[in-house]
Amino acid sequence: MPRRWKAQARGVDGIELKRTRLDEAHFILAIENPKISNDADATRAIEAKDAALAAEQRAAAQQSRIDLNFLRSETQPIGGDL
Repeated sequence: MPRRWKAQARGVDGIELKRTRLDEAHFILAIENPKISNDADATRAIEAKDAALAAEQRAAAQQSRIDLNFLRSETQPIGGDL
């Protein structure tokens, strides 16, 4: 696996770990006692943060452009007329 792909995978994985922690916090806040009076506000904040991280994760997981010009040959053009 090329180095840049490993770095990309580590970045995506790091974001997933953050989202996992948010999910755990959301569970503790919503399910476990003691309950608090403003848990709805905290829940909205956690959900907003998770949505932002999900968008960041999707963007980080996209393939980067790769220069494939080394595959081109002067005698056999790729995608030429058949």
